[in-house]
Amino acid sequence: MNFIYFIEAVDTDYIKIGRANNPDKRLKGLSTGSPHTLKLLLFVPGGSEQEKKIHEKFAHLRSNGEWFRKSPELMKYINDNRKAFDFIESIYLESSGDLRSTVNGVLPK
Repeated sequence: MNFIYFIEAVDTDYIKIGRANNPDKRLKGLSTGSPHTLKLLLFVPGGSEQEKKIHEKFAHLRSNGEWFRKSPELMKYINDNRKAFDFIESIYLESSGDLRSTVNGVLPK
């Protein structure tokens, strides 16, 4: 399963929006070569199409590659998705069902 992740370079105005099978492992890999402390803000299930749509949505904030300028708009998107994913996770834990079917179509666009 792939995930879309949002990683903040702490004490900067930048957030990386990328895709990985293991967001924690990706964070560790990025941290090795970064002069800044990195923090995983959010990860949600998604593939290359979802990543592309998110990159397009925030194209006006793109700094370089997958790094975007932190803004109230981007932080709202992250926080809204965090709330939605927390809600989905609570349903999943109650139902002991399949997370993929639980999240399908529920996350905000």
